Amino acid sequence: MPTLTPAWLSSQLQKPLPTWLLIGIVVRVVIAPRIGHFYDLRTWMVVGAAVAQGHSPYEFYVVWNYFPNVHVHLFGDPTGVLPGIGYPPLWGILLGLLYDISYAMTHNLYVYTFALKAPVLIGDVAFALLLRKVVAEHAGERIGDLAGTAWFLNPFVILAGTAWGMFDSLPLFFILLSIYALSRGSWKASALYLALANEFKPIGLVLVLLFCAYLWRKGSPRRSLSYVLLTGGAFLVLTYGLMLGLGWPLSNFMASQTYQLSGVIGAGSLFIAWIAASYALTGSAPYYITGLLGVLWVPAVAAASLYYFYRVRDLSFRSLVLWSLIAVSLSYATRTFVTETQFVIPLALLLVLESTTDGSKRLFEILSAIMAAFLVIHVPISQFLWIGLPNVVAWTTAFATSPFWGSVRWIASTVLIYAYTLVLFGFLIRRWHMKGG
Repeated sequence: MPTLTPAWLSSQLQKPLPTWLLIGIVVRVVIAPRIGHFYDLRTWMVVGAAVAQGHSPYEFYVVWNYFPNVHVHLFGDPTGVLPGIGYPPLWGILLGLLYDISYAMTHNLYVYTFALKAPVLIGDVAFALLLRKVVAEHAGERIGDLAGTAWFLNPFVILAGTAWGMFDSLPLFFILLSIYALSRGSWKASALYLALANEFKPIGLVLVLLFCAYLWRKGSPRRSLSYVLLTGGAFLVLTYGLMLGLGWPLSNFMASQTYQLSGVIGAGSLFIAWIAASYALTGSAPYYITGLLGVLWVPAVAAASLYYFYRVRDLSFRSLVLWSLIAVSLSYATRTFVTETQFVIPLALLLVLESTTDGSKRLFEILSAIMAAFLVIHVPISQFLWIGLPNVVAWTTAFATSPFWGSVRWIASTVLIYAYTLVLFGFLIRRWHMKGG
């Protein structure tokens, strides 16, 4: 089983790097310092500067305080305010360190941008190597390389990661590592890996109950309970240890997490249809719906985990990947707050499942193409050019909010996200029946 030891990492790096990995790294290195998501990347920049100066990553920041008379054309009104992050503290700490080793030393925005993308690039490479190893173990070296190629050179993966500046590849790496460790009997390692995944983004929470059901079905109720305690305990100790150690207010962190459960609608949510209909009829986009729907994913994931516990007899690695994909996909289909970049996680699990089952990657490619089109249309993609072409933000905003093209954008985005969901769940239902329910 792969572990996060220097020996394992060294063994991976000492092997000849495959051509697809080198090509993917070059592409990412070239685009990393030049483009990025206008909102998120500016937030990373300001939060990094604030943390480096001793502030919490969960405040509201006046841009002028951190970039006075610098890059005004990029940040807009220097007296404007940007919010902090909505994640556990580890990402905020990394942003502060990246500011110190890049912008604080060079005052070069491109160097800073590249530094902010470095964890994303590292996560992409780490996941690609892990993916190749896991698939190769179950389907052979050739299929492992094909899976790595399909993932690492995939346009949606590159757009949602290095181009955007979002770091979903980091929790994804630990989620796959957790699934693999659990299937090999290393439940303690699995629990710690899942806690680390949640420390970047708490997406792995939807898998805790499922993994407990898996352990119980394997004949170990005590380990099932211990899994919950170890995963939750490790996450809480690390999170609150960092918060208390750095003197950051716990209330700000809690507010950042409850925001995502408040009924705010994310672009990747099925509730986007509500926004599209409202925009087409009234010209305004309501980004909020009743808060009760913000927690609808909890009973949905619980129901899937209980079904797995009572009805599923196949306890193989492939079955565990399948039901992990089902749990994550159900949570996305029932959550109000889902972003475009988060879809790299179910797509990665789908690729693992397809590759280890029949060596195919057709559905992964179809759904990746749908999500790439969704990202390009909804963001829209032109805003990624804001660092070198700051005026593009005004042009993009005018397009995205115009009466006609704004409606087209919302309707097209809705069609694409529903197409993705219907195709994926059609596949999951067929695979579920093939497994005998």
